Formats: sequence, C-alpha cells, structure tokens
Amino acid sequence: MSYYYIKPENEYYVWIFARSPKSFLLGKVLNAMKNATFLSLPVFVLLIAFFYAETLTILLFFIAGLFFIISVILGKYSTYPDEIGIPEGIALAGVLFFPPLALIIIPFFYFRSINSLRRFLND
Repeated sequence: MSYYYIKPENEYYVWIFARSPKSFLLGKVLNAMKNATFLSLPVFVLLIAFFYAETLTILLFFIAGLFFIISVILGKYSTYPDEIGIPEGIALAGVLFFPPLALIIIPFFYFRSINSLRRFLND
C-alpha cells in the first residue's frame, strides 16, 4: 500500500473540496480505481494474452484488488483526521486475505467515513 492511502492529509486539503461527504468519497474512489486500472492495464492485457485459459482468475484477482483499494480509502476516511488504527488494519488485512469480506467492510467503512467527514465538508 502506498503512503498516500494510509496517512491522512491535512484537514485543509479535505475542506477545500467544498462538496458533500458522499461526493468527496465517490470522487476519491473513482480516481483511485481509474489510476489503478490504467497502471495495471498493460500487465493485465499481457497476462490475458499469454494465459488465456486463466482469464477468469486474472479478472477476479483484478476485481479483488479494486475492492481492496476501495476498502483502504474508506478505511482511511473512517477514522479521519486520525490515522488508520489497529481495528481498521485488521479489517483491511481480512479483506486482503479473504476478498468476499469486502462486501461487509466497504459499507461499514463508508458510513463511518460519512460521519467523520461531516465536520469538514458541507452536507
């Protein structure tokens, strides 16, 4: 994981967006998914080209990676302005090792993120 996704930014950099918490989180998640997709697209295409029989497995790992990125971003903002704590870290490790857990963790972190960002963003 990148330092960018773990360490919280200055409160000013969140406040200047002047959007609702939902819009802010959606923008962050879409931007991260777009960047991750563009960066991994060459490797993804090469893997499918050389291991065509394993296309479904490659696609599932790619989707699991996107779910993990979403979980990390929402986990980061669920404790904002503090850093990610031990409970969030354990939940993220669970998503990393058992990706279907993301279906529970993502909504949980999403609602906590909305509540923690209301102090800094317009609702």
